[in-house]
Amino acid sequence: MYQAIRAVPGSDRSGSDSDPDTKIAPPPPTPTRRRQQTTAERREVNRCSGCWRKVWLTRFSCRCGDLFCSEHRYSDIVPELLYRFFTTIVILLKLLLLLYYHLISNIVCHVGRGHRDDDVTVKVMYCGVCHSDLHTLKKNEWGFTMYPIVLGLNASVNGVVTEAGKNVEKFKVGDRVGVGVIVDSCRTCDICHQDLENYCPKVIFTYNSIHPDGTKTQGGYSDVMVVDQGYVLLFPDNLPPDAGAPLICAGITVYSPMQYYGMTEPGKHLGVVGLGGLGHLAVKFGKAFVLKVTLISTSPKKEAEAINKLSVDSFLLSTDPSKMKDAMGTMDYIIDTVSAVHPLAPLLGLLKLNGKLVNVGLPDKPLELPIFPICLEFNVANSCTLASIGIASHIPSALPIPLQSDLTRSSSPTGAAFRRKLVGGSNIGGIKETQEMLDFCAVHNIVSDIELIRMDDINAAMEWLAKSDVKYRFVIDVGNSSL
Repeated sequence: MYQAIRAVPGSDRSGSDSDPDTKIAPPPPTPTRRRQQTTAERREVNRCSGCWRKVWLTRFSCRCGDLFCSEHRYSDIVPELLYRFFTTIVILLKLLLLLYYHLISNIVCHVGRGHRDDDVTVKVMYCGVCHSDLHTLKKNEWGFTMYPIVLGLNASVNGVVTEAGKNVEKFKVGDRVGVGVIVDSCRTCDICHQDLENYCPKVIFTYNSIHPDGTKTQGGYSDVMVVDQGYVLLFPDNLPPDAGAPLICAGITVYSPMQYYGMTEPGKHLGVVGLGGLGHLAVKFGKAFVLKVTLISTSPKKEAEAINKLSVDSFLLSTDPSKMKDAMGTMDYIIDTVSAVHPLAPLLGLLKLNGKLVNVGLPDKPLELPIFPICLEFNVANSCTLASIGIASHIPSALPIPLQSDLTRSSSPTGAAFRRKLVGGSNIGGIKETQEMLDFCAVHNIVSDIELIRMDDINAAMEWLAKSDVKYRFVIDVGNSSL
């Protein structure tokens, strides 16, 4: 018999002289590489310790490690089989999900419509990733996605017009061109005649639309696009093709409403809500128009970034009531780029008389638009005075009035400050205006701040985009991606 004896500290004896039968335990064997078992040995391991039958289905073992068949250890069969069954189901489900993800994540091989006399064939080099791509692909939040789909609302091509139809006069092979959000329209309605093809009832978008001949449009996440010459843009030589790609989508999205709503008068005060792909370009356009620009954000982390990198004049934290109160009635224009649901009443309170609030963020759910902040502001402490002019009885109790007190900028004895404010929206721009925007960016050196990715990274980029983890626009390097 061997018995392990605990050695006494300071003593050189490990055993007891009074017990001659006690032997010192041998030292543990030196670890060696385990020899591979033979087939016969593996078969012996799978035999029941009670009756020596083979355990075919699984190993039923007790805590000591002995194997037992179903007759000897029936109590172990049910939990063991249930565990193995559900484990197998989980593994199969994971494999099916991986297979499905692999199938939908692969690059789609799509053959577009044939080349026509008025068409330009473009080899895509760079394509911006728009937040609309995320809405369309992952969530189908707008409810009209036609799968399978090739995304890519904006493609900037660097000097690779590869083919031009015999009727093409605007472009030649080798020109640097860009393809924007729209690729066709009816061309006959009054809207098209005003160069507002983006608002045409029969507009055809770069992807997820149907041509009159029944072919489906596919976007810039591809190597080649065939587009009518009337919807192709000439890319200025001094604009980089990668950082310039988002201008055709995000750039025109903020440039067009600033032009239409007259938000370009030098010296006026512009508020930009949100610092993302749209917001950072709105800031750059505002500075180019010589406006005083204030970034409005819910994140205090954006302050240093906005001031140091984008050179905004001031930063307003919209979750700080005291700062919002001080800023009431100080802004001439506000461009709202946030795509999440958020209250509009606090933003309306920031506007001066005749102020303008334009939303371009396109939230997936409706926003509440309170009417009273558009027409007047008032101090709820003076509601008894409002009753004298017949207003208080019509004011909803749940009206989201900014800060709910002390917002009036008027000395009116009624406690009400009457206002006239405009709330509007906008959706990209026409081809002519988009070309003007590109030329404006070339003169003022306006480009998007981008993160360059390859086509293989697009699925990860979509996840980062959903978390707003991008500065400030992803651009796919299509030319250097393996397609």
